[in-house]
Amino acid sequence: MDFIETVESRISRRGFLPKKIEKTTLEKILKAANRCPSYMNTQPWEVFVVTGQKKESLAKKLYEQVCSGTPLTPDMPFPKTWPEAHDERSKSHRMRRFKTLGVDPDKEQDKVVASYRNNFKLFDAPCAIFIAMDKGYYAEEGIEVNLLSFPSGGKMISALATGDLSVAGDSTSAALYNAIAEGLDIKIVADKGQNRPGYHFGSVTLIRKDLYDSGAVRGIKDFKGRKVAIHAEAINLHYYLAAMLEHAGLSLNDVQVQYLGPPQIVSALASKAIDAAVTAEPTGAQAEARKVAVKKSFSEDVPSLRNTQVAVIMYSGKFMQENKKLAEGWMRAYVKGIKYNNRYGVKSKEVTPIVAKYTKVADTVIQDSIPFYLDNDGKLLVDDLDRQQDWFFKMGFVKKKVPMSQTVDESFLGIK
Repeated sequence: MDFIETVESRISRRGFLPKKIEKTTLEKILKAANRCPSYMNTQPWEVFVVTGQKKESLAKKLYEQVCSGTPLTPDMPFPKTWPEAHDERSKSHRMRRFKTLGVDPDKEQDKVVASYRNNFKLFDAPCAIFIAMDKGYYAEEGIEVNLLSFPSGGKMISALATGDLSVAGDSTSAALYNAIAEGLDIKIVADKGQNRPGYHFGSVTLIRKDLYDSGAVRGIKDFKGRKVAIHAEAINLHYYLAAMLEHAGLSLNDVQVQYLGPPQIVSALASKAIDAAVTAEPTGAQAEARKVAVKKSFSEDVPSLRNTQVAVIMYSGKFMQENKKLAEGWMRAYVKGIKYNNRYGVKSKEVTPIVAKYTKVADTVIQDSIPFYLDNDGKLLVDDLDRQQDWFFKMGFVKKKVPMSQTVDESFLGIK
């Protein structure tokens, strides 16, 4: 391959396989990187290679720092000014990105958290995929599944739209609806998790233990004037909180909504920085294990939230059109994984070790978590997906509504 071919064929990768890289390979890469040119040979960089628990600890601290609003202090400061043409191009790109993410560009801290929220975390794949991998269902279809992580949900959706990613799983959000409305070539194709009576894993309400024990906060009506955390603006948890407040005769304006990631929610409850939270498992079980919160399923009391679509499986248009047989095989294996999970249950000796193996969540936390509901045939709650889009549109998070016929394609489940 000559130089021009190298330049034209290069691509950027933001997701990687969870495989160990040998030290000799790292040294070879770093040796090549040392030959990069720099201004007046200043070579303004230092490289540290961190792996394992040390890397996870560093990632957690970086994320907590960003969410707390602490100013960023990069080793090489960003330029304060840019030439006009470059500045306009950069601003235009940022505005498109924040629109897709459903983030208000006028809220500076929301933009920072949205930009960095997933920079130090992995996207979890659904339980049924883990089972299908572990039990060999994908292998039976001649499929090798590679689980990839992405630095942000926006990058994941972009990779799916271009066909660089074939399948993705994510929770419902304004960003997903905006991506489809803007013409990105993706479809929602199957269930990844639902809230049903007894299975409200995706809308767990946590009340700070001291407030609950004292009787100061026992229900949603007591949230008035309180600090209540959700993971981010314009996601399904935002929708759930609004519906629970409305059911209790309150509104979002009656509470102080805070945006915190799952690990930060537990820490904020412990430090009494927040009074309550609406989150998902296993955060609820982890907070109870630390005795900093009491876990409730108030969303079950709200008629519109008793049956809700929490998360979905998506296919890229390219995968559906150019690899239809493979897409059908992937779905067959996935549904077999669902049926295995539903036969035994996530807390069974058959399923818990598989979930723990792939998520690195302790068996005890899985056992203490509210279980998730998966439709036995992978079917979606399409009416609820439409209700969620209506709410995001009403709130201004979605600018254009798209018919469910253009959003959902259940044909790979055998549903016409």
